[in-house]
Amino acid sequence: MTDLLSKPRKGARSIKEIPAEVLMALELGQIETANLVEWLALNPYHLLRSQLLQQDLLPSYKMQWESLLKEAPKGINAKQKHIAEFWFKLHEAHPQKDILSFGKMNRSDTVRAWTAYSLMHQSVDSLAKRLNALEPLANDPHFGVREVAWMAFRPYVSEQPREALKALDPWFASPKENLRRFACEVSRPRGVWCAHIGFFKEDPSPAFPLLAQLKSDPSKYVRDSLANWLNDAGKTKPEPVLELCRTWAKKPIDSHLAYVLKKALRNLGGLARLDEQDSQ
Repeated sequence: MTDLLSKPRKGARSIKEIPAEVLMALELGQIETANLVEWLALNPYHLLRSQLLQQDLLPSYKMQWESLLKEAPKGINAKQKHIAEFWFKLHEAHPQKDILSFGKMNRSDTVRAWTAYSLMHQSVDSLAKRLNALEPLANDPHFGVREVAWMAFRPYVSEQPREALKALDPWFASPKENLRRFACEVSRPRGVWCAHIGFFKEDPSPAFPLLAQLKSDPSKYVRDSLANWLNDAGKTKPEPVLELCRTWAKKPIDSHLAYVLKKALRNLGGLARLDEQDSQ
């Protein structure tokens, strides 16, 4: 166990290659997942059982845990949401234990991830407050937690796109690259592993002033997200995307912006499309 904590791990290339001691440590919440393979391999319900034990709650919730295990949906995101709902109910039933704070600071990235979904069950009166509660997980050092964090907030962007942009405004300008990337990724018209946002598919322009802040971002993590945002939008509304990119290209182009433009226009004919308007 000491070696697992002290030595960095690359993670196995397939589930069958994961050592038994690693899988056990993951499901006991003793270590973080090293890659997506481990994230998919561990049984989150076994991990939940270990967390109930840590909180001295397993004797009281053994039957509920068994029911959750039997009712487990298919798909890792569905399982995370399933556990998150129970996790939040546990928080409400035992306020003295502050389950959500325990989850935010948990050693296990998977526990922190389902806590992100749990936080969205809280009753608050603004999207800004939801984001404030989610910030530690949106800025989490673990890739998997950050991905779940934006997926947890995304339904609010879909339901209230203009209000969400206002709430996300400070994050687009944040000095923290993880928060800038969150703001961009959570509002992508199509996104990954999640429902599309119809509002931005039909009219991406309300997001353009905020996206413009990222066009020369020093972080490749952010630039990739921005380029993918524009690529998403270009699949349904190519002209607004082309016009935005032409506007950006009229000013001196640095290497970061050149990277964004090339990747954003990869399905729209590439950088050559930016010269069409001038040639007509």
